[in-house]
Amino acid sequence: MSATCPNCQRPVRAGAKYCGFCGSSLNSAGEVSAFTSTALREQVDMDLDAKTGRLPGPKYDKTSQTVALTAVILLFLVIIVALFIRYWPYITVWLNKIIPGLNIS
Repeated sequence: MSATCPNCQRPVRAGAKYCGFCGSSLNSAGEVSAFTSTALREQVDMDLDAKTGRLPGPKYDKTSQTVALTAVILLFLVIIVALFIRYWPYITVWLNKIIPGLNIS
């Protein structure tokens, strides 16, 4: 076994079966495993987004996004209603002060 990888020429530790950098096999026959850096690069090139040149992000289901947004909006509305119920006596006093003749009770 050599002290460098036959594929990427990087140093490897003694007794290693595979290169820690590119994944190439380090056996004495010099066979290269299926998971080499060139194979990985080809796979990444196939997966790249044609418009941006980047890997595509995770795909989210539109339904789950809609449900989550609806839940957040409903929670916000429940909090607002609870605040109005809790502070209604103070709100009526305040409204009667700023709008004379309103007489909200």
